Amino acid sequence: MISLVVQLTGCWDSNEPDRMAYAQGLGIDYKDGKYIVYLQLMNLSLLAKSESGAGTGEQIHTQIGHEAGYSVEDAIYNLYKSTQRRIHWGHLTYIFLTKSAIHHNGLKDATDIIDRYFETHYQMWIYCTDEPLSKIMNVDPPINMSTYLSRLSDPDAAFSQYSYIQTPDLREVIISNYEPPHEMVIPMAGTNDSTWKGDEKKRKIGYIKGIAVIDNNSYKGTILNDDANGYRWMQKKFERSGLSLKIKDKVTIGLMVSKRKVKVEPIITNGRVQFDIKLKLKASLSKLEENISVGQISSKAKKVIKQEIIDTYTKGLENGVDVYRLSNVLYKDHYSVWKDIESHGRIPINKDSIRKIEVELLISDGGKQRKIPTLGN
Repeated sequence: MISLVVQLTGCWDSNEPDRMAYAQGLGIDYKDGKYIVYLQLMNLSLLAKSESGAGTGEQIHTQIGHEAGYSVEDAIYNLYKSTQRRIHWGHLTYIFLTKSAIHHNGLKDATDIIDRYFETHYQMWIYCTDEPLSKIMNVDPPINMSTYLSRLSDPDAAFSQYSYIQTPDLREVIISNYEPPHEMVIPMAGTNDSTWKGDEKKRKIGYIKGIAVIDNNSYKGTILNDDANGYRWMQKKFERSGLSLKIKDKVTIGLMVSKRKVKVEPIITNGRVQFDIKLKLKASLSKLEENISVGQISSKAKKVIKQEIIDTYTKGLENGVDVYRLSNVLYKDHYSVWKDIESHGRIPINKDSIRKIEVELLISDGGKQRKIPTLGN
């Protein structure tokens, strides 16, 4: 009995949480025939500080290491040779991929490794970038907060206030790859050091500047900035978004769209496939300079929304992508028709494939004020 007790009381194979390094971000590039992996380690004490309000003193926010290899796995193993402590992957939050890495199956390799490793999970965000990984993975966090709470590490927090581009997690990316049209729409991330300052110094922040489309592990193109505005009305997730209008080229009106329902319906006529898009939106006035009727505002807003949807769709066609996944809609609603006309999961689409766009917009209130100017004549 004594010998058994001695064996049961040991914890020799345990790993003390405070003695491990925690991976937050993974970056993958490809250059000169090799994959280059960047690994970002986070400072967990700063996360505890931001939650409790305790702690003082200057601390390192992140530490970034990089190594090269003939595969993503090989590069990670090479990086292990210089790590000071065991790396825990359970807090891995996002993955950055360059265009070059995507062209050379970097997303496929990384997904396969992460999906098999027992410490990782599916709730991690996927981004594409055309900037150096050492730059975008070293952005400044919010005031006295951990990088774990930055825009790219925790995109849902800012998305709930302004829904521009939804960031898919690993599970959604895998599903998009297997479902027609087998194209994955992921955010295009970049850095900005001209908007924010702190202590009279420029703050380099990460942000989403558009979308990138990947097809069969190949990079197909990007839709950036205002050209991507139409995607917000069509994407799966939506919380709220702002809309600025000009009437008579002088008066600026602000709307905050807080609710949205979208339906894409295939219309099949004599073997020809087109799509009707129906949007139902609810908004409130956020700015009104002059006394203009709600009907005029609603009419102008509907025209702007329709045009944004068309412009983004047209940009997608220029890159040869089905940005609104119309092929997937037909696949789910009319499989037999989809089967007859598809090629590698995608149906032929052109500028006439969208037959009409119907927008219903209800302006429900004027915010805290009435539906008239606050400082009227």
